[in-house]
Amino acid sequence: MNLRGTETTIPNAPRELLLGSSVVSQNFQIFLGTLLSTILLLQLALLASVYKYRNTSTLKLHQPYALIVYVGIAAFATACCILFIPFNDTSCMIRDCLVILPITLMGNILVARSWRLR
Repeated sequence: MNLRGTETTIPNAPRELLLGSSVVSQNFQIFLGTLLSTILLLQLALLASVYKYRNTSTLKLHQPYALIVYVGIAAFATACCILFIPFNDTSCMIRDCLVILPITLMGNILVARSWRLR
């Protein structure tokens, strides 16, 4: 234990010891990566279709540029979710920032759109 009350890391410890029971099998990593990639491709297809049809009357009523930004940010957050698979320490440190910030921005866009409707 160090002064802050958290456990210290052992520099040469095996991965199973450091991660405990949260070691993920390689098959699950491949499955999750494939699932996230499929969702990301669907979101990018949605982004392309919203951009393509942004001048139609239906999308003009629903603020197409806000939708484009919203779907783009959602695709970025989905792409960053791959960092939740434990690859190394760096991915664990930056994943919260790269996932939480886009989700917060998506919430801000929804609030701004609701404010405009009021």
